[in-house]
Amino acid sequence: MILNKNKHYTATVEKVLPFGNGALTLEGKTILVPNVLVGEVIRFKLIRLEKKKGIGKCIKIIKEAPERVKAPCVIASRCGGCQIQHLSIDGQLARKLNLLKEQLPKDTAIEIIKSENETHYRNKIQLSFQNNKDGFVCGLNKTNSNEVIDMKSCLIVNENINEVLVSLREWMSTLPSSTPLAHLVIRHSNKNEIMVGLIVSSSTFREKNSFVSAIKTNANVKSILLNINPTSNETILGPTTNLLYGKETISDTCLGLYYPISLNTFVQNNPVMTETIYTYVGELIKPLKPTLVWDLYCGIGILTQYLAKFSTTTLGVELVKESIKNATLSSKDNECKNVSFVSQDVKEFLGQTQDTPQVVVLDPPRKGCDKDVLASLIEKKIDTIVYISCSPQSLGRDSKIIIESGYTIESVKAFDCFTHTIHVETVVCFKLAS
Repeated sequence: MILNKNKHYTATVEKVLPFGNGALTLEGKTILVPNVLVGEVIRFKLIRLEKKKGIGKCIKIIKEAPERVKAPCVIASRCGGCQIQHLSIDGQLARKLNLLKEQLPKDTAIEIIKSENETHYRNKIQLSFQNNKDGFVCGLNKTNSNEVIDMKSCLIVNENINEVLVSLREWMSTLPSSTPLAHLVIRHSNKNEIMVGLIVSSSTFREKNSFVSAIKTNANVKSILLNINPTSNETILGPTTNLLYGKETISDTCLGLYYPISLNTFVQNNPVMTETIYTYVGELIKPLKPTLVWDLYCGIGILTQYLAKFSTTTLGVELVKESIKNATLSSKDNECKNVSFVSQDVKEFLGQTQDTPQVVVLDPPRKGCDKDVLASLIEKKIDTIVYISCSPQSLGRDSKIIIESGYTIESVKAFDCFTHTIHVETVVCFKLAS
């Protein structure tokens, strides 16, 4: 049988890949199909065909998997935000647990903690604008496409953010087609403050006043910012940000610690589960009674400040200068006197320092740690490494390096911070073998 683009085929889904697509084999080619589960018999349309693989669109599920449920969001099958809403919560947890088991040494004991909130848990949303024949739409990109799916509300973001989206859509419907809209960022804090950042592609944006008037009708909006990004690359924020209304930052809290949030500040997106994770990390470190703890890739330094309760001295290292500026300010407000911060690349910091802590906390970006970072830490023979990961794949790669260098895994606990998505947060505690 010769495969042809745009033709319909029937096959059984053999597995689901880490990034959520189902995979099946047809005529020696791997075909990827979103929104399907292992064992399901599906009818699909072949929409892209390459030499060794293809992409299909599910037309009909002939035989459903027992763990399939009706997705609670009406645009779930098209929107790229939630990849596994069609999978039961127990099925989602099992899938994430299996992903971790595939990456970590055989027989590693892994506990997974279910999220306290299955919906409306995110404190941030980042959307794109697109202008079509019916006017502007605002939402997330369609799966495997640059098309923006119009989003009236989002099932997994804080409901106060959805209220802002209502005002935004009313304003958007009045705009001329030439309006240079690019992206939208909305952030929400535990103190119920909202920041709205509008990203435009040109400094000639003339609708500032009408935008502010529409958005500030929500009493919780405390900050409205305009960012100008004339580039067409994947970078969302440009170099210039102007305050249109309110204040430059909004205030947030975590485990009783205050911190400010800027438009480009990285914070964990599920505040409830973040407190659960940080509390657990504290429980790992407290019995060790360390004199020095390093928190590498510390972001705005909230975990750094929290761990100061269990250590004589705690140091946070982060490359982003604005994050360190906010971390330093919040540590003073929180009266954390045994905390300090360094704005520096982690690799460079490790290459220059002569100190050796008893405990290192690693919370790298999704790509994981640079090999030179791990080599420097291993050379120092640090007693305890606590690795916080948002990617099972990079965690597996880095864990192998750490274990081969004389460490053992003392404990692994996963946290379902991102229900309905493929993502999972994991904390691994490594101990240097005696």
